[in-house]
This record gives sequence, structure tokens and C-alpha cells, in this order.
Amino acid sequence: MRVPHYLAGLCLAAVAATSVAAPQPPRFETAARSVRLDGVRLGTDLTPSGYLNSLRFTVAYDPVDAQWHLWTLTANPGVYPTSGFALSDVVHATSADGYDFTSTGTLSYGPGGVLPANFGATIDPPVSYLRAVKAGGRMLSLNYAFFPGYPIAMAIAAWPIRWIGLTQIAGSTLGGVVVSLVAALFAMFAIVELTGKDPDNRADGIRAATYLLIFPSGFFLAQVFTESLFLALALWCLVFARRGNWLAAGALAIGVTLTRATGVALVVPLAYLAWQAWDSAAGRARVLSILAAAVPVIVFAAWRISPLGQSFAAVEQAWFGREFLSIGKSFYNAYQAVVQMTSKNTQATIYFALEFAAIALAAAGCIGVARRHPDIALFSAAVLVGSLTSGYIQSMVRYTLTMPAMFFWLAQLGRRPAFDRGWSFASTLLLGMLAMLFTFDMWVA
Repeated sequence: MRVPHYLAGLCLAAVAATSVAAPQPPRFETAARSVRLDGVRLGTDLTPSGYLNSLRFTVAYDPVDAQWHLWTLTANPGVYPTSGFALSDVVHATSADGYDFTSTGTLSYGPGGVLPANFGATIDPPVSYLRAVKAGGRMLSLNYAFFPGYPIAMAIAAWPIRWIGLTQIAGSTLGGVVVSLVAALFAMFAIVELTGKDPDNRADGIRAATYLLIFPSGFFLAQVFTESLFLALALWCLVFARRGNWLAAGALAIGVTLTRATGVALVVPLAYLAWQAWDSAAGRARVLSILAAAVPVIVFAAWRISPLGQSFAAVEQAWFGREFLSIGKSFYNAYQAVVQMTSKNTQATIYFALEFAAIALAAAGCIGVARRHPDIALFSAAVLVGSLTSGYIQSMVRYTLTMPAMFFWLAQLGRRPAFDRGWSFASTLLLGMLAMLFTFDMWVA
């Protein structure tokens, strides 16, 4: 079968759409150093992290303005670093060489910052000043860290809820939970649909949907997170693409791409399905298949070059250290994760063991269903690569919820009663443990 030339064009467009340069994050100085402020020498105390729990002052280099920045106290109040000091006690200064600084004034509360009373032992002024990257002369809110699809769905679901007297925040939260629960249900329907109508295949589908729910991070499907909506839209998009309903597939592809950054990965399975149907499709169907396969790239490119998309990339990089295809950084941080996992810190060992186990399961799932469900395998593999090369492996146990090949593969293994019972037992126990930790406001994923 001849590969249509448009596939190469889609790949080139995907690379071009995601190659827009994002600003480099600030680099915080962590080694002790002697600096001068307005000609007066300061001490050498620096926080080990560079910006948290600062004892006396913090120094950072910001590539955006090619300046060194200094934050220090005008006096030396004994209450610091508790929350008993005011922002007016903190001086901001700049320098070209990182040693001789000139003060620019005291800090004040501004948009995007935290309340002055919250600056203290755990939060320093540099956090809101530098890590919220400047764009167009304004500070960026963390609200820019989200694609618009899920918030729009939340707003729609919350609209009728407001009539029962809930506050805006309570109504929006409940709306988000409703969206996640309904989307999780439809994701399960799609999983069963994709496995086929044969009784054995249908049993695999039910088992895969069950494994999705009891996966250790499955409780996120009922939280105000995007995984449920993303998975439901993506799976139903593949359902309609398999049926040859390219108009519906393209419409759902728009929703997928606007829900999570990895939505652009949908171009891979859609292009594959369009290629498979190319010879048997009529002229109109061919055109629609090309358009449907191109939708993720077009929508993502339009989003990426928009002010919202540029702000998203800046906030993701500055606050979360995430960026597109940051391969070197991802390998380095994965190595650091291995070092922590093999340390004497039991919590770190368990946490990173779960993260690496989730990655291994997702990769095995892509291989395990490649022959039977190549479109699902391609989609899951593309999402996995995009997630792994975003800078860090943290949260992979949650991100793998959006890689359905893993659940299809586990369902095939689950045909053996021993595996089915063993996996269900172990997965449910881990689900309970992580849900409990999450309930107590501990980091899970």
C-alpha cells in the first residue's frame, strides 16, 4: 500500500508547530557568595534550594532580561524567615555581573503574587517575581497552565448548578467532578466499543475498563483533572475514525487537542487510520480523512502561536519545568530520580518505583497491542514519548491513565483467572493507598 504524501507534510507541520522557542527559566544561585548592594557588602548566606527558605538573600540570573536579580532585607528582623515581616522590608536589586547590585526599590504585592502575609518560611518574593515569567509587561497567572477544553466543560456543567445556591468556587468544583465522572463513564463505553463485538473481545473490553478504574491512580478520574475528559474524547475519536465517520472524528479531535498538551499526538493514529482506509475510500472520504488527521496539528499550531498558548508554554517552563521534547533535561532528571530511588529515603524509593513501574507498563502495553490495535498502540506511544520528554518523570503514574494501550494489554493478560485476581487485588490496594495519601494532601502524582 502506497503511503500518501500528505503524511510527511503532517509530520513536518507538527515539528514546525512545536518548535516555537520558549523563554529559558531563571537560574538561581545556590553557592555561598559575597555581593555588594549599593556599595555595601552583604553576607554570604544562601538557601540550598536557591529560592525557598532563604535565610538572608537570594540571587538569580534571568536570561529573559540578561540581568542578575537580588532580593534581600533592608533590616535584619529576628522574625525572618517567619511570616512576621512585610514586603516593604524586602529590596529588589539588579546587576550586570552578579556581584555589584543596585537597588530598584522594595517589593509590593501585585497580580499573580501571593498575599504579603504568606511570604515567609516557605515562600520567598522571588517565587512570584521570577518564576511567573513576564509577558507583555505583565505577570502571568498560573491559570495559563491549563488548556481551555476542560475549564470550558466545567463552566458548562457548573451553569445549572449555580441555581442551587452554591458559591462560584463550589459550583465550579462540583461541575469539574461531574465532567470527570461522566467522561470516565464514556471512556469505559469507548474501551468496550473498540475491542469489538465478539463475545471474547467484549469480555476483554469490560476487563480493560475495570482495570482503568482500579488502576493505582484511577481515583484521578473522579477529581478535577483532565485525564477523564481527554481519554473519553480521544477514544471516541478513534471509534468514529475506525467507522469512517471522519467528520465526527475531526470534531472530537478538536476537543482532544484543546484539553491536554499531548492531544496533538492524536495526529499519529488518525493518519494511520486514514492511510489504512485510503484505497477503499471515495474522493470525499479521502478529503475528510486528510482533514481529520490534520486537525490536531492545525488546532495545536493555532493554540501554540496564540497569546494563550505562548503564556501556557512560559508558565509550564518557569513554574513546572515542563517543555516540548526536552530530551536532554528529561534524561538527566530521570537519572536523578534513579539516584533518589536507590537512596535511603524510603518514601522516595516507593514513589519513584511506582513512577517507573507505570512507565514500564505503558511501554509494554504499546508493544502488547501493536498488532491487534495498532491505532491505540500508536496513540499511546506518542502520548508516552511526549510525556517522558517533557522534562520530568514525576506524575507519570497519573499521565499513564491517558495511554489506553496499557489497559487493553492488561485485559488480554487478564484472560487468565490467576492474573486477573492477582492484578485486581494488587492494583486496588495501591489505589487505596494513593487515594488515602491524596486525601491527606500528600503528593501522589
